[in-house]
Amino acid sequence: MDGVVDELRSLITSPNRLAALRALDEGPATASELQATLDTSRSTAWRVMKSLTEREWVSKTGEHYEITPLGVVVVEQLQTAVSTVEAATTFAEADLLQWLPLDDPGFRLGALASATVVTPTPSDPQAPLRLAVSHVESADRIRILTHAASPDVLATVHRRRNDDVDVEVIMTDGAYEAMARSEKTAGQLADLFDAPNVSLYRYERVPYVLSILDADRVGMGVVDDHGRPRAVLDAEADAVVDWAHSTYTRYRTESTPAERDAFL
Repeated sequence: MDGVVDELRSLITSPNRLAALRALDEGPATASELQATLDTSRSTAWRVMKSLTEREWVSKTGEHYEITPLGVVVVEQLQTAVSTVEAATTFAEADLLQWLPLDDPGFRLGALASATVVTPTPSDPQAPLRLAVSHVESADRIRILTHAASPDVLATVHRRRNDDVDVEVIMTDGAYEAMARSEKTAGQLADLFDAPNVSLYRYERVPYVLSILDADRVGMGVVDDHGRPRAVLDAEADAVVDWAHSTYTRYRTESTPAERDAFL
């Protein structure tokens, strides 16, 4: 174990080694090409490649260096670890980490390292809501999985109900009942039941506020244990999109159609 830690430390503490390994992960390269990539001297580049070759992370055939299967695993797992720590630090500093679905199957925290995180501020408390609304304003295919319906998001879906859009919504009975109690949202809900491009489903318990926009973009609400919205995330990383699709499909398969007579 100590030997493995030492090996990884030698990579993490050497920007040149890590940069060379990442470059070779993109494809083989000659010594001169690697020297140019590293923007370093010939002797330094030689020492870097000697170190990586001795660890069997890199091999050399003719004039070209190439990453080995072991090197691929090392660089990919290291990059995953770095992304995870970066994301965890960002969300912990924003006091959001504890509200993320860290134990959910397929959820990869590191994939959120590139996500846009919008939180309310004293000068702009509505910033997260505007992002959530913009999601459903701009997409042509919308999938929503939530335990609470935002009146503003609902109003936007309602306004677009006759557009050339494809909308599916999975909500809890509690969310439907809350909409039915308000005269304004009850009317909107009635219209959505009648809209040809909107399909409404019900599920007993939904721990997410999740939207999938046009198959390749994900909106995610971060809500605390008291149901208070803490942030809205905007993500396009493949791992996040894959998790969102898998999660939505799981709930969609087990959901049942929501019927007007049950709530209105």
